[in-house]
Amino acid sequence: MSLSEQDYRNILQKYEEKRSRALQQRDLRIQEVYERIPEIGRIDRQIESFGIRSMQAYLKSHEDPVQLLKKVRTEVEELRTRRSFLLRLAGYSDADLEPVYECPICKDTGFVDGKRCRCFEQQLIESAYDRSHMKNLLQQDNFKRFDLDLFSSVKRENEACSARTQMETILNAVHKDLDVFPLQGPINYLFTGSTGAGKTFLAGCIAKEVLDKGSTVLYLSAYDLASQLSDRRFHYRENESASDAW
Repeated sequence: MSLSEQDYRNILQKYEEKRSRALQQRDLRIQEVYERIPEIGRIDRQIESFGIRSMQAYLKSHEDPVQLLKKVRTEVEELRTRRSFLLRLAGYSDADLEPVYECPICKDTGFVDGKRCRCFEQQLIESAYDRSHMKNLLQQDNFKRFDLDLFSSVKRENEACSARTQMETILNAVHKDLDVFPLQGPINYLFTGSTGAGKTFLAGCIAKEVLDKGSTVLYLSAYDLASQLSDRRFHYRENESASDAW
């Protein structure tokens, strides 16, 4: 079960809000600097208008465009040097007039070169955790806390191997499957055993690994699962298809 389209829209909306806040805060800092140092504002306006003014100068004088470009670059660099000097003199830096993004890599857009930024991937994982309602549970149920020493290494009569050996075999198989999940398609497990054998804990460990890969997890008791399947099979609303449940 993957994240819904609405989940993606919600994450993108959060990025838009973060970026807007960063730009608004930048604009407030610029306004503060302009009020304290009016010359900074004049310099910025000069730099912004250089393109238009250079084109006008070229059309009037037909100056060599290469020489004109060098001249423009020199003038802009001089203005920027003056700007930096005035900022430092007043206790600011050039960075103070730039947006401060939560993620400097993607600048709070969520994407870099058309691909999802690592911060976006993290947002997907966190969204999956929220949907699973398992965040608190999985702080305890994870492979880092899995202790094989809790399982007896003594082989009982009529058993093929000890509980520890059996659990080691299960863990190796699970880790092998999780290493290639979800590229190899769905994985199915059926754990059986007496109470306290570690079935629920192991299921929680697997759930955490799946969530950390950006997929979502549905955590239900057998009774709740059977109840929901029955309700969807026989009583789903007329305007909703059975497939909308999953």
